[in-house]
Amino acid sequence: MLHKMHFEDSRGAVTWQVSARDYGKPANDESTSQPRILVLQRELVPNLSLISSIAGAGFDPVGPFNKVSRAISWLGRELPDAAILDTELKDGACFDLANEFLRERIPFLFYTSRSDRDRIPTKMRNLPFLEKPTHFVLVTKLLSKLHRDGQVLEAESEDDVELLEDW
Repeated sequence: MLHKMHFEDSRGAVTWQVSARDYGKPANDESTSQPRILVLQRELVPNLSLISSIAGAGFDPVGPFNKVSRAISWLGRELPDAAILDTELKDGACFDLANEFLRERIPFLFYTSRSDRDRIPTKMRNLPFLEKPTHFVLVTKLLSKLHRDGQVLEAESEDDVELLEDW
């Protein structure tokens, strides 16, 4: 079964089909019980394969949104089970939204082409950070872990292990 998805960005609009294959109901089916993954990425068209991988792994992708304001508008009506965030969007950085996800205990990961982790607020630097290009299998495996276990932190030193235990 195919599900059509429609995306718009500054270059125009594109309609794209996503197949749920053997993973259950198609993505964005209102009757689905699949975990909903909010996708916030600066560029929409290059991330269509990411959306396909998310849907193929049995998740219900929401978006993609290329502006924080559009994601916030959707969040005014619903909440995702997890999220994939680019650090810089068309209307600014995602960190205020990431803070809200931390408060609401919605797990997320950063997936970005920007390699400068120093731009990420200090309290978020141990959150999952995948630099593009990363194979989509790794992204979907991490999403599965986030959905199953909640927010995951990266331990880089002995001090981080203590922080993880306090989380």
